[in-house]
Amino acid sequence: MGCAMRQRTSVGFSPTDVSGLIAWYDPSDLTTLFQDAAMTIPVTADGQPVGAMRDKSGNGYDLKQNTATARPTYRTDGAAHWLVSDGVTGRLEALLSLTNDPSLCFHSAHRILNNTAKDDIRLFDLGVGNGALAATFGTGNYGWRHNNGNNLFVPATAGADAVGSWERTTGDTYGQSRFYLNGVQQTTSSSANGTNTVTLSDTNFFLFGNPATTGYMANVRLYGAIITASNPAADRSALVSFLQQQY
Repeated sequence: MGCAMRQRTSVGFSPTDVSGLIAWYDPSDLTTLFQDAAMTIPVTADGQPVGAMRDKSGNGYDLKQNTATARPTYRTDGAAHWLVSDGVTGRLEALLSLTNDPSLCFHSAHRILNNTAKDDIRLFDLGVGNGALAATFGTGNYGWRHNNGNNLFVPATAGADAVGSWERTTGDTYGQSRFYLNGVQQTTSSSANGTNTVTLSDTNFFLFGNPATTGYMANVRLYGAIITASNPAADRSALVSFLQQQY
C-alpha cells in the first residue's frame, strides 16, 4: 500500500534510522530553536523569531539567519509546532557539504499559505545560477526548478497540510527528477530543457528561498524537513509517515 493515507511509523522510529541522512530540522523540538543566530537566546513561546535551528542529524548543518528582519517566526497551537515564513524576506541558511551533482531527497511537512503570487515559489534553494536545485510550488505546480529548466508535477494546493518529497539521483537530468506527494509518486505534467543536467556552483542551502532571487520567497508553514540521499521505498515511506505526525 502507498502512503496516500496517514500512517503511524513503527514505535521508536527516528529519521536517524535511515541511511544517507544529511540533515533533519524539527520545529517541535524547542531545544533546537533560538531567537538569535549565535544560538544564545532560546525560543520559548509562540510568536518569537527564529534566528537559528539546529540540525538533529548529527552532521552539524545548523540553519541560521543573521539579519533580524529576515527571520521566520515560531508558531504553535499547543499541539503542532511550525515555522512561518512571510514570503518576503524570511529565510534560514546553511552550507551543506555535497557534491555538485548530489543524490538528494528533500522531505517537507508543510502547509502552503499563498501560492498565487508567482508560478515559481521556492521552498528551498541549493546553489545559485543555472543548474542549481530548487524545490518549488506556485501557480506552476509543485516542481524542481534549476534556473535554466524545470520538471513540473501536480498542482500545489494552498491551505492543506502535506508532505512533499523532491528526489533526484546523481546523474539525473532535469526530466528524470521525481516528486512524491504524501508518499505517492506524481507524474510529470511538463518539463523545460529536461535533458539538462545539474551543475551546482556551490551548496549554499536556503530554506524558504534564495535572497538573490527576490520575489520567489515562500509563504508557508513548515512543520519539519528532512534531507537525505535518494531513498529506498521503505525509507521514504517511513520518513513521510513520521513527518505526517508533525501536523
